[in-house]
Parts: sequence; structure tokens; C-alpha cells
Amino acid sequence: MLRRFGACLAVASSILLAAALPSAAAARPDDRAQKDGAFSIRLVPEEVRGGGDRGGIGFARLALDEARETACYFIEWRELEGYVTAAHLHVAPRGKDGPHAIDLFNDEHFTGKRGATWGCVRVEDDRGHEGHMSAREKIRDIIKNPEYFYLNVHSTRYEHGALRGQLD
Repeated sequence: MLRRFGACLAVASSILLAAALPSAAAARPDDRAQKDGAFSIRLVPEEVRGGGDRGGIGFARLALDEARETACYFIEWRELEGYVTAAHLHVAPRGKDGPHAIDLFNDEHFTGKRGATWGCVRVEDDRGHEGHMSAREKIRDIIKNPEYFYLNVHSTRYEHGALRGQLD
């Protein structure tokens, strides 16, 4: 357990360091950046179907590790009404809503005015009515097809989504 926490902490630290430095992804083609499981995501209210928190803005970094079956994240936001309560990676292309693929956090109570959070979660296997997908297969699918996944930040004022950003 301690080793797993240390690995997540190391990845989260590297995400924070990468957020503070000029993006290494800018120096290489986008497809290479996506194949390594690292994503930078602009979070905006206009991407939320039905409207998000029009005063808010955010940014996220997501690092998917197939070998460790983890998703590490750094999410920051500003000017959201209410409290930030959850963040999830959903399955759906731009302009559509879809089910959760990975729950990053739930049942939190962060101030919406200005905040940030980070951490690592273990990616769960999917056991749906259409078959079984392991955590590694799910991570591989996200890395190969990021245009079919989006990050959604939820708040007390906007339960269905305050901010959203497509991984592509």
C-alpha cells in the first residue's frame, strides 16, 4: 500500500512539475504525446451539454499508466459557483454525454472560487452487459482513442457538469 501511494505521489509530483514548466508536448507531435498516456486538457463551460458554469474556467493534466493500472490527475479551476464535488472521465465524443470511464474523485467539497486538487486512482475493470474490459484494456483504449473521452468537473450548482474538456 505504501509503495502504491509513493508511486502515485511521484507521478502527481511530476504532473505538478510539468504544469509549472513549458509543455514538453509542445515540442513534439500531438499523437506522440497522447500515446504515452499524458494529456493536457482545457476545461470550459461551453463544452458541457446543456450549459456549464459560464463564469468558470479550468485546466487538467491526466497521466494514464497501463502497467500500474492508474490514472493520476492535476485539476485546477477558477470562478465556479458553489463547491467542486466530483471529477470523472466519461466515454463520449464531443457534443455527446456518456457514462463514467474513470472516477477521479467523488463527494468532495472544494471551493469553486479558485482551487486545485491532484491524486492517483486505480482504474477499475469494466464488467458491463457487453462483456468485460480489463483496466489495462480500458487505459489502452483511452490512449488510442482520446477523441471519445472527456473530463467533466461537477459542482453543487452544476451537478451534471460545470466544466468539460475533450481529451483530443
